[in-house]
Amino acid sequence: MLHAETDMVKSFAGCAGRFSAEMEHAWLLNDPKAQDYELLRGGFVSLLEATVTAEEAELVLSHRVNSKHAHARLLHTATFGSDITAASAARQTASDLLDQCSLLILGGV
Repeated sequence: MLHAETDMVKSFAGCAGRFSAEMEHAWLLNDPKAQDYELLRGGFVSLLEATVTAEEAELVLSHRVNSKHAHARLLHTATFGSDITAASAARQTASDLLDQCSLLILGGV
C-alpha cells in the first residue's frame, strides 16, 4: 500500500476512535449530540472498512482504540478537571482534533 493510503487509513481510524469517545462522553452527560457523534463515528467506520487491508487490520484497530482512549482522557480533563487552564487546553485540543476529522469528509466543517 502507498504511504499516503496508509496515512489516510490511520486518519480514518483515529477519527473513528475520537468520535467513539465523543459519543460515549455525550451519553454519560445525557447530551443529545450523542446521536450526531454516533453517525459521524459510523461514517468513519465505513471508510475504514472500505480501505483497510487484512494485513493492516490489527494495527489499525490498535490505533483506533488508542485514539479513543486519548480523546476520552481529553474529554475527562475538559469536563471534570479542577485545573481551569488544563481543562481549557484539553477542550481546545479535543475540538481541534474533531475539526481535523470533519475536514476529511464531504460536508465537513
